[in-house]
Amino acid sequence: MCASTMYIMAEFGGEGGEANAQTKTMKPIMKGMAGVSLIVTAWFPAAMFCYWVPSNVISLANILVFRVPAMKKLFGFADAGTRSSFSHRLA
Repeated sequence: MCASTMYIMAEFGGEGGEANAQTKTMKPIMKGMAGVSLIVTAWFPAAMFCYWVPSNVISLANILVFRVPAMKKLFGFADAGTRSSFSHRLA
C-alpha cells in the first residue's frame, strides 16, 4: 500500500516547479524508489504503516485536489507558470 501510494505521488506530483532536465530525471528515480521501498519496508513493524499510509493518502489527495484549477482559485493559489503576489512582494 505504501509503495503504491508513493508511486502514484511520484507520477502525479511535482508539477509546481519548472520542468527541466533535473526534474525529468528525478521522476523515474522516485518511481524506482517506490519499488525499492516495497522491499525495504517489508520487515518494518505494522505500527509504522499506521502513520505512513494515512500520510501518503492525505498527500495524494492534496496533489489530486489542487490539480483542479477551480480549487486553486478557491484557495488563492497561483498557477505554476505565474508569480504569486507574495513573490512579487519579495522581489
